Amino acid sequence: MHQSQEGNQKLQHLDDDVYYCPHDGNKLLYDVKRDYHRCKKCRGSLFSGKMISSDYARKISQSSQVQHEEKCCSCLEGDGLSIHVIEATYIGGNRSLFGDIISLAAGRIHTVVRVWLCNNCGSVWVEGTLLQKARISFRGAEYLEWLFSDGFNVNLNSLDPILDDLVASAVSDGNLNWFEQQEKWRDIRLGKAEKGREKAESRLKLCNHVDDSGKECNISISQRSNHDRDFCWKHQPK
Repeated sequence: MHQSQEGNQKLQHLDDDVYYCPHDGNKLLYDVKRDYHRCKKCRGSLFSGKMISSDYARKISQSSQVQHEEKCCSCLEGDGLSIHVIEATYIGGNRSLFGDIISLAAGRIHTVVRVWLCNNCGSVWVEGTLLQKARISFRGAEYLEWLFSDGFNVNLNSLDPILDDLVASAVSDGNLNWFEQQEKWRDIRLGKAEKGREKAESRLKLCNHVDDSGKECNISISQRSNHDRDFCWKHQPK
């Protein structure tokens, strides 16, 4: 039984149905036209089971899971709830490394979306981090299609057609199925993240001096016993 059905047996999505965001506790807003609930603050989306096709449910259930202690925000049950990681990519301009968001050539960003699948009531909660960061205009069923449709092309609809390595690769590969696409994006995201960590570790071996223009010194730190090992031989503190 859904949270809103307790006591009054009302059907889901009537005006009296009330659901709350599992992250900030705010009351979810109901979009009558698109038939789903959303959180105005975190931009998370709650879809009833009737909005989730068997194909979408299969793709979600076969994606990587994360451990959790959450409860479904629709029926409030926790035993049948699984949380999955979905790979996503979008064009978002040049950015530096921030958490799981990675800046690639031509402004292509790779990140992940956490999707909650309740096997008790069939509802799906899609966390709103991607909508916040990517400023994607998709809503309701369009957003589900954007996340779960086969092939790379769906992720270019309504976006600036910036040509980058990933687009060129997708063209050469043909129309990838969803699982192939997920695997490819995961490899790219993790590969770029590893390169970012390697670059950060390499930076630790270099001198910490920064000149007046903001340029960092690229000389290795000094290994002499009487030197400050945060700086190279040239920029030793006086």
